[in-house]
Amino acid sequence: MHRLLRALTCGTVLSVAIGIGVPAQASTAAAPPAPTTSDYPLSAVSASGILTPGATDGSTSTAQAREQAAGPQSTAALPGALLSPAALAGIGERFTQAVTSHARGLALALGAPGAGTRAVPSAGGTGGSQAEASAPDLHRKPAGTRTGDGVTIAALSDVVDLPADSPSVIGVLFDDSDVRVEFEVRTKTADGWSDWTHLHATPEGGGAEGGESSGGGSTGTDPYYVTGAQQAQLRILGDGGVPKNARAFLIDPHRLDSDAKAVADNAPTLISPGAEQQGAGESQGSAEPGAGEQRAYQVAPMAARASAVAAKPKAGAKPKPAAKSKAGPVQRPKFASRKNWGASGPKDKPRTADKVKAAVIHHTDGNKDYSPEDVPAILRGIQTFHKEGRGWSDIGYNMLADKYGRLWEGRAGGIDKPVIGAHASEVNNGTFGISVIGDYAKTAPPKKTRDAVAGAVAWKLSLGKVPAQGTTSVEGKKIKTIVGHRDVGDTDCPGDAFYATFDEIRRTAADIQQGKKTTAGAQAGGSAAKKGGAKGPAQGGAKPGAKDGGKAKAPKMNPGVVPDMNAGVQSAGV
Repeated sequence: MHRLLRALTCGTVLSVAIGIGVPAQASTAAAPPAPTTSDYPLSAVSASGILTPGATDGSTSTAQAREQAAGPQSTAALPGALLSPAALAGIGERFTQAVTSHARGLALALGAPGAGTRAVPSAGGTGGSQAEASAPDLHRKPAGTRTGDGVTIAALSDVVDLPADSPSVIGVLFDDSDVRVEFEVRTKTADGWSDWTHLHATPEGGGAEGGESSGGGSTGTDPYYVTGAQQAQLRILGDGGVPKNARAFLIDPHRLDSDAKAVADNAPTLISPGAEQQGAGESQGSAEPGAGEQRAYQVAPMAARASAVAAKPKAGAKPKPAAKSKAGPVQRPKFASRKNWGASGPKDKPRTADKVKAAVIHHTDGNKDYSPEDVPAILRGIQTFHKEGRGWSDIGYNMLADKYGRLWEGRAGGIDKPVIGAHASEVNNGTFGISVIGDYAKTAPPKKTRDAVAGAVAWKLSLGKVPAQGTTSVEGKKIKTIVGHRDVGDTDCPGDAFYATFDEIRRTAADIQQGKKTTAGAQAGGSAAKKGGAKGPAQGGAKPGAKDGGKAKAPKMNPGVVPDMNAGVQSAGV
């Protein structure tokens, strides 16, 4: 019996040694599923899609074109189906003119020959110039299906089913570099279809400064993330024709078991101390702005873009020279790494600039109804859209923030290095791109999110000894050192309401650089900072045990802060 056991044991060992006779051991942990992608045609009006309730509804963009082109008041009140051909032609021309400014900016960013010289086509599709004749073929079709307010629907997708168990990301890809149309998306939940929402088109490769690989890229819109919806539909509007190979691109990033842990381990960024952070409607514990905050930041016209232009000194006044800093950077705020949220590796070796001279703040396309655990999947979806859809090397942003005040590492290459991103086509080289997840056109991000952005930007600029309230020159453009995407590109990003808070963000970042405030990565549940974080109360204010009415001690100066380099710099109001 013992001989038999010894023989069997030896035989088993021999079989394993030569790789035969014994099945291979199963992997201890299966690899997480990679995001999956799907393409849907968007080259014509779908026969089934047009029958979907609301498919021909107007939108903010189409309503503006109708209002601008309206003649007599009685005509303006008529539905599009009853308007005269002349009235419809006027609406179509107004709509085309509305998208021309962006289209020219897109073509210029791509370096298209003759960009900006092409004549705007008439609504009837006749006429044109020599520059137009040499433009890309846009497969023009005569106007047919229109929205309720008279704008041509050039293409409409079928209804697209969305993943049931995870957030998803969707957008439009196409092969033309010169377009005269607008892209829109809507989603369906248990409550019905949403309104049609504009999708912003961006250049291929994020611009020449983006350092993206030259092959395989597509022009397209920004990615639009979706949570809590079951279906989506996309359309192309205008008389400019359907771009070549237009298609909807859907991504299922899959919800991973590690997502919840990534969120739990990533504490929100807090600013401490903060007497001015204790005002009404600005509680760091709320996920959405308070009522007073919404009232303050709901309206801010795009004309406020002028706030990013350096204020000119009075005639005869000598500008005070900026103080030179010999100090190191301010404390780095807490953030989750790429590994934490499940990022895939970049296609190419990351490129770096000489230094970061400015920060560009963005918002993403999508709703604000996401949970903390949705964020890692949203990030994987955005990265996949940028890499596999647009053909970029990696996610375009250097860092992202969510509405809960958490920071997330973006593009690979080292968060402390001046990595060139693909977030602002003409100024990628030498800027730090940070995007807040959500659409903030009508309401600003919560105070704690704005503080997280300020903390990240203050730290990043301090690495190059750049003041948060200064000015600089990037690619020949004179800008403030903290700007919005709209200040350097033809877009309304990061939304009017968010943009209205930028002076506050600049002040907070400057206070951090000057040691008046510090950032602290608190543990889950709001406890004190972990080892390596800032010491002191997580929420700021007086130390525990201070008497009522007594003054809290001033914080100690961070030995690595950038000294006040902003003396004498005037901040233009929004």
